[in-house]
Amino acid sequence: MRVAERATPVAAVIAALSTLACCLPFAFLGAVGLAGASVRLQALRPWLLASSGILLVVGFVQLYVRRNRCQKRSTLSIALF
Repeated sequence: MRVAERATPVAAVIAALSTLACCLPFAFLGAVGLAGASVRLQALRPWLLASSGILLVVGFVQLYVRRNRCQKRSTLSIALF
């Protein structure tokens, strides 16, 4: 084996670990921010659940009931729904 064949996997591992070490603090800050937002939005939880249900019904109506009014549905739009 040449040196380059041995060094390439080691360099890939070092690059992955350095990327993880670089971005990991931002992930913790994002998780703390989302936890704080969830505590503050706890009082609005029933309203948010109701609005998500209403939006799901609207999406269902647009996707299945009014199928003659819009262009052809793609399998991606059905899968995302």
